Amino acid sequence: MTDIACRVRDVVAAEFGLPCSALNFADDLTANHGMDDLDLLKLAMRLEEIFGVELNDESLQQERTIARCAELIRENLIPA
Repeated sequence: MTDIACRVRDVVAAEFGLPCSALNFADDLTANHGMDDLDLLKLAMRLEEIFGVELNDESLQQERTIARCAELIRENLIPA
């Protein structure tokens, strides 16, 4: 997995008190780890702060995996 995805996994682990070993890149954060919409919003804000990007909250609510969060960040870091 990419460096961005590994950093996202580290942020999720730190923010929600989960061991990195319990987080798979393809896990649905709501279904597999019990996060709700407020948790996802908190995560989005933290990722925006760390990576210096603006993420679409609706995208995160629809795509709730670490891998997809990393893709969204990558898309926002690299101009089209």
